[in-house]
Amino acid sequence: MSSVSERNGVPVAAYNKATTQDEALVAYGPEEADAYKKAAGYVRKILDGAQVGKLPVQLNTHFYLSVNMQKAKKLGIQIPDSFLSRVDEEVE
Repeated sequence: MSSVSERNGVPVAAYNKATTQDEALVAYGPEEADAYKKAAGYVRKILDGAQVGKLPVQLNTHFYLSVNMQKAKKLGIQIPDSFLSRVDEEVE
């Protein structure tokens, strides 16, 4: 069974890398494990008595890029080697 993107010939870019398993051609976003570790650090600071309003804002620093090679083939898209060299995960 073909996906909506395949039926319409439109590649999908997503935020969640799990979507490259099914629907998306590429996914790019923050690494969730890193975000959870930072959240745990915030919780520890709060439990230790830190004032929530005085805690610094933390931004994500680790990002991932995944590409579904099977989806690219079905859509007739050639992924350049220069792009693939930056990919964290290739889904076959």
